[in-house]
Amino acid sequence: MSSFTNILLVNFDFPPNDGIGGRRWGKLAKQLAKNGFQVHVIKANAVEGSAQSTWATDVIHENIHVHSLPRTYPEIISHPKSGFLNKMRYQLAKKQLEASEAGTIYDISIGWNKVFRPCAEELIEKHKIKNVIATGAPWNLLVYASKLKEKYPFLNIIIDYRDPWLNARNYGMQGLSFDRKKAEEQKQKVVLENADVVLSPYGYLTKELQDYAMQGMQAQAKFEVLQHFYDEDDLRIEDSKGTNEKIVFVYGGDLYLELDKELEYLRSQIQYLKDFRKDLYEKIEFRIFSSNPDYTKFVGLEVVKMQKSIGKMIFQELNSADFHLILLSKSKRNDRTTKFFEYLPLRKPILVVAEEGEVSKFVRDNNLGMTLGEGDNSLERIIEKKMSSTLVFNTQFNYSEYSLQHATQQLIGYLK
Repeated sequence: MSSFTNILLVNFDFPPNDGIGGRRWGKLAKQLAKNGFQVHVIKANAVEGSAQSTWATDVIHENIHVHSLPRTYPEIISHPKSGFLNKMRYQLAKKQLEASEAGTIYDISIGWNKVFRPCAEELIEKHKIKNVIATGAPWNLLVYASKLKEKYPFLNIIIDYRDPWLNARNYGMQGLSFDRKKAEEQKQKVVLENADVVLSPYGYLTKELQDYAMQGMQAQAKFEVLQHFYDEDDLRIEDSKGTNEKIVFVYGGDLYLELDKELEYLRSQIQYLKDFRKDLYEKIEFRIFSSNPDYTKFVGLEVVKMQKSIGKMIFQELNSADFHLILLSKSKRNDRTTKFFEYLPLRKPILVVAEEGEVSKFVRDNNLGMTLGEGDNSLERIIEKKMSSTLVFNTQFNYSEYSLQHATQQLIGYLK
């Protein structure tokens, strides 16, 4: 079997590990496997007692070979426990990381190279692998993968940024000292100088990375946008013509702390209907499915039904909805996330609750829905438009270029 057919994929929380970080490459691995590629995956062991990924069954394929390695990051920090002794252990582990690590100490792949490197080398040599794909966060993982090129200069290193790194709002990046930030910059430099292709799902992020690399880097990678996508296999559900007694808005996804402003705005719009337009209030229902539901957000608003995540059953809910709800914080207003693309082929109007950005612009320009609060788009007005059949929606939008199959073909074009 040729080296082209064998691929090494490095994804820290690849399914069946829980977490959204495994969805993108679990799906791409599935499609690569269907296309005849042998996908050798290196992942971290799942956290004991954690839930199984929604996409666990997607990666069960004879051409997907998963190698799960021990975690090296202190679990007392990644999954802290209550109690005095555990708090003491947390502080001790934190001090040890601060003493040993130059950059952020909140990267769960810290130290993983000692188990990753031997496994990666064995797979590269055994299967004559030429193509290595590594996706972050976590970020040290990208450094470890890119450094494989020091021993194997023939490798085609494909690096995938699922999120921003140096200007991330998490991973402890916001509060780094000057020296620690410089250490993270040096790590990214190593990655970009060794990469042959650098991918991200967002145009603005790809441009940021390309601009950064042009500032004195020794090598120039190819910078490309590999968008998120929908998987047709997830959409094989019963057709729904919209038989709800009420106008139903459905949201499926995490409710991040940064969304407080958007959630409060949505609440105020619903509260207005309850107080002043009881006739419309009684005709609507919001169904919010989240792994971290905060039941206090909509207390007193009976039309908001907040529930725990329901896995792939969310597609049935979305298919029967009248509107699909997108909630984006200010920092994410330009991110067309996974759920955005999963909404498109279901052909339902999208209601965006976010500041003006790439997402709201795309929805508006293509007549795929509207942004709450933009112009006269109050919730009151949106419901009236729906009830009077004056809501403009483009039922002919061509969404084929946002499929998993399309994304996989693009990815194959970067292999050597």
